[in-house]
Amino acid sequence: MLRTAMPDLTMAVEDLVGEGDRVAVRTMLTGTHTGGPLLGIPPTGRSVRVEQFHFIQCDDAGMGAVHWAAIGDHDLVAQLSG
Repeated sequence: MLRTAMPDLTMAVEDLVGEGDRVAVRTMLTGTHTGGPLLGIPPTGRSVRVEQFHFIQCDDAGMGAVHWAAIGDHDLVAQLSG
């Protein structure tokens, strides 16, 4: 959905911290809304920059077992709506 709406979409890892069985990641999503509609909003041509936070708890094999996220969807809608 995001890639269709923002063909130039990039996501950069800004911070990555691990302790015990948990990993915390702060990412920055950037793109230009030139593709299809996004969250019901037709293409606006606006550039967006949205900070995201992800927390992952790993199992004994080191695989992600639980994932919590704050994905900044309200920021995204606010930037697209102008």
